[in-house]
Amino acid sequence: MNTKNSVSGPKQILLLLVLTFGSFLLAQLVVGLIFMLPLSSAGLDSTTAFTIGGIVGSLLVLALWYKINSATYRFMPTNSELTGSFFLLSPFVVYWILLFGSYGILAGSVPFVRIDRTLIMMSIMAGMSEEIVFREIAISYMTKIWRSEKVIPVIALLSGLLFGITHLSNSMVKGDVEGTVYQTVLCIMTGIFFGAIYLRKGNVWVLMLVHVIHDILAMSAAEGVRRAGITDLPLWTEIFILVIEASLALYGLYLIRPSKREEIIKFWDYKWSRE
Repeated sequence: MNTKNSVSGPKQILLLLVLTFGSFLLAQLVVGLIFMLPLSSAGLDSTTAFTIGGIVGSLLVLALWYKINSATYRFMPTNSELTGSFFLLSPFVVYWILLFGSYGILAGSVPFVRIDRTLIMMSIMAGMSEEIVFREIAISYMTKIWRSEKVIPVIALLSGLLFGITHLSNSMVKGDVEGTVYQTVLCIMTGIFFGAIYLRKGNVWVLMLVHVIHDILAMSAAEGVRRAGITDLPLWTEIFILVIEASLALYGLYLIRPSKREEIIKFWDYKWSRE
């Protein structure tokens, strides 16, 4: 077991931040804007044009990450990693039932309604870019520089924290500071859950798929609740959602419990041993 980089230093943390947020800005903002201008001129609405650019940008960032590390990193997942990811994600179905069940209680019926193309495109862009940046790039980078069992939970927590912090920018758009902080906390806990699964299986494609589906369902259910005349979630719903999100995070930490950490280290030793 390689432990020479088990203790983090300021330069490693700084590089992690630059790599993570730089990749996120490149994927969504830079490439998104580059695509938005010509597509908008061609008649496509600006939001949809921007999301198409963000999707393309996410794939470009992923391809660049693979290219840079092509000599040392095994990026292609195996079949067992694929099926294993779905298995570890199975509690997410229970989470969906509880989450959208609470939305259904508020709406007085099945909460899902049809949403437009723009919202679907936004879900695809968010799911792809966030999983590529905060799981594939951030976590694989951390497993490369920190090879110690005691650092594994730190990696999951850091990935979740970086993922959550990104959503703080929503306060600048919506002007709802309290709501943004609440959303950020929820995202941190979901990020810990997804991060733990990625640490166990290293398969970003399954996480990407589930993330996109979740965002589409969440937007559809939220719109259904709004159409039922409910503009703000009642306190009991916010507390309930916080509890089930915390349960996801705890489950994630259970997945990377001490008895699994030697297996995780060996897995990432293999992933970073292509040479």
